[in-house]
Formats: sequence, structure tokens, C-alpha cells
Amino acid sequence: MHKAYHAGKVGKEFRLLSGRRIDYLDMQNGIIYELKPNNPRAILQGQKQLQMYLQELQSPAMLQKYPQFKGIQWKTVLDTY
Repeated sequence: MHKAYHAGKVGKEFRLLSGRRIDYLDMQNGIIYELKPNNPRAILQGQKQLQMYLQELQSPAMLQKYPQFKGIQWKTVLDTY
């Protein structure tokens, strides 16, 4: 399922400075996507991951490496399968 998720798009499995990988980062529209199985445990884990990704994308180190991210009001989307 993860392999086909947003396949072939720029931003697929975007690697953060921490080494974590966002399932898909839509830089143009400011959306962080996470894909998880449709069960309560996985959904909770996905919500926590999205918050970690959001914090890291807004960190000074990330903004220094990617100045184009400055001012983006990131939205988060948890997709389930």
C-alpha cells in the first residue's frame, strides 16, 4: 500500500533532518500526509507522527536547510486503508 501511495510524485517519502520519513509532503499546497491502516492503534500513531513531522518542519534547522518552507502554514492529513 505504501509503495503505491502518491507514487512517482516529488515529496514521496520526504526525509527530515532527524531521519524520519514523511509518507508524502505536498510542498506546493503545504500538506503533510501520513498513511496508516484503519485501526485505532495505527490511527493514534499516525496522529502522533504528523505532530512530530509538523514540529520538525517548523524547526529553525529545517527552515535553514529549506528556506522555502518559511511561512508555510502546514496542514496534516491522515489517510487510512
